[in-house]
Amino acid sequence: MEGTVPNMGNIKAWNTGTYKEIRPMKKIVVTDSFSDEEGNIVPSTEYGMEGFPLEMELKIGFEEVVGGKTKVTLKYPSVGNINALTLSNMNQGWNQSFDKLEKNLEKFTHLHPLQQQ
Repeated sequence: MEGTVPNMGNIKAWNTGTYKEIRPMKKIVVTDSFSDEEGNIVPSTEYGMEGFPLEMELKIGFEEVVGGKTKVTLKYPSVGNINALTLSNMNQGWNQSFDKLEKNLEKFTHLHPLQQQ
């Protein structure tokens, strides 16, 4: 991941994780940790951020909604001692990721058979 961290400017940060559960079209449970470029887990302080546990669990839910769309829900059941500002920054980061995903998926909508009617 590459992004802007308040008071630090543009940085590159890496993450790693392990898939714990995959239920196709329903749910993914994965661990989420900061890492170095080689995938070794490092504390959040390596990136100038305080309060993160070394590993957090992330639950991603998928729900079909009207119009053939999918609602994606992200939940961190435990966020350790992360302050409100950092949680807001996490939310902003995920929203930026979904915006990028949406732009990339738009390139392929013409390939979906339901879209060719």
